[in-house]
Amino acid sequence: MDSFRAHPRLHNDNEFALVYGNNNNKKDFLSQHYEPTAVNTGHKVYVPNQLDIDYRPSWTYSDTSDERRGSSDSIGKPHRRPSFQVIGDKVVSASKDLGRTVKTAAGEELKYEFLRFGHTTSAHGVPRILSAKHCPARTAWIFVSVSFFLIFVFQCNLVFDKFQKKEKIVNVELQFESAPFPAITVCNLNPFKKHLARKVPEISETLDAFHQAVTYSKDAAQHYNLALVSRSKRNSDFSNNFRWAQYEPIMSDCDCAVKAQDSECIQKDSIPKSNKTLCVCNYDRQDSTAWPCFHASSWIESICPECNDIGYCNLPETNGSSRIPCLCQKDVRYCLLKPERMKRVWEIRGTEIPDENSPFRQDFLKQLKELGYENMTDEVAIATKTKEKLVLTMAGLPVHRRIALSYGKAEFIKMCSFNGQQCNIFNDFKLHVDPAFGNCYTFNANRHNRLMSSRAGPSYGLRLMVYINASDYLPTTEAMGVRIAIHDPDEWPFPDTFGYSAPTGSLSSFGLSLRKVHRLSQGECISPDDRLPPGYIYQNYKYEPEVS
Repeated sequence: MDSFRAHPRLHNDNEFALVYGNNNNKKDFLSQHYEPTAVNTGHKVYVPNQLDIDYRPSWTYSDTSDERRGSSDSIGKPHRRPSFQVIGDKVVSASKDLGRTVKTAAGEELKYEFLRFGHTTSAHGVPRILSAKHCPARTAWIFVSVSFFLIFVFQCNLVFDKFQKKEKIVNVELQFESAPFPAITVCNLNPFKKHLARKVPEISETLDAFHQAVTYSKDAAQHYNLALVSRSKRNSDFSNNFRWAQYEPIMSDCDCAVKAQDSECIQKDSIPKSNKTLCVCNYDRQDSTAWPCFHASSWIESICPECNDIGYCNLPETNGSSRIPCLCQKDVRYCLLKPERMKRVWEIRGTEIPDENSPFRQDFLKQLKELGYENMTDEVAIATKTKEKLVLTMAGLPVHRRIALSYGKAEFIKMCSFNGQQCNIFNDFKLHVDPAFGNCYTFNANRHNRLMSSRAGPSYGLRLMVYINASDYLPTTEAMGVRIAIHDPDEWPFPDTFGYSAPTGSLSSFGLSLRKVHRLSQGECISPDDRLPPGYIYQNYKYEPEVS
């Protein structure tokens, strides 16, 4: 009779098959093949990348026979298939063999590639090292190869350092065409009018100190070392409320009538020989006059209840809510504001300094030291220091006051022509307030409507005639003339640093040439179309900060 039987059959170590069927027609139902993991063929390694599982189901019926049936105990009992654990162990073992085979093959392949590279590379030292048959020759070639490799690294480092410097190649091109005309800023060498500056207490004191220092410098043969005495603070009421008083008391040398100390005295600019000829006068700051004058013994210090803006105070016995230090004339009965230190006429107008026997010698040297001119005997150094003080003093004043103290546009510029045509002084010049030169005026300051220059020569450029008013110069101004700064309309003018001086009484001519510089975008550069970051002083102008 026909029966259904299963015959397990082990083909080899890497193949398992479960066969169903009769003796004559056996079909594989499940065949699982494991091919060799690696085959070494010379220098090439082939590794299978997949696991093939073939399913070949077959159901057959066959007649049982004694020859295939075996013993009677196995009749009707199917053979068992291998378990999954056995199959897993065989897979793990095969994987380990695969790893060892791949590792060995990879090492041999890497060694082969290195040797092939060494024999074929254009670095001539390496093939020499591999082909050398003796140890000294191989050592020599190794030394030469390593030495030249280090030289190569050193040269690469030099090239990299040169690249990091970002050196520029300057390409200069000459072009002959119409060029935009630059902006021209013109200033008077004298920043402020003397008669107006004298009315400002801060400037007046600075100029008086300059006069004292210059007078002392003429007596340079004698040097005195005095202990530095700290300057007391100015009375707050006088400094804040009466700084601009028109009248103030001033010391002077006088010629007074004998035994008539209550009468007026004749004022003189000389230095008093003693206190007997010393008098106190009313000093008018506006016209620099000292009158009337009375002997110093007829003045007393007191406290006044009120003082007006021009410097006069009410008598001490009158009513008032304030307590202001004042100096009163006891015979004529009037009082003036008392400053911290009264001025001396001989320090303002005189040409000498107190001698060694004068009672005013110590006071003069003390004042000179407090003003910062101690032991300064060079007039150029004194003038330079005074100009610095004037710049700082004027910087503390409001802009409209600085403009009022300097020269007006119509007063300074008398005639103007550009490109052979008369220009409009009021519309073509823009005011520029400079801390060192006062009111300056810029021609062609409009950035959106720039003037062009197509022809060379002074007749087709800018021609100016200016009036400097040399009679009203400050004593610190060293020369008469104008200061000219040539710049781009987008740049802030710096006449003190990048300007040129032109004297009066002569015809001065300046030739111009345009130079454009296009910089690379290296470093901390800002595009012309971008707004300057915070921290830049001139936000609407182009400029480059100088680094010392």
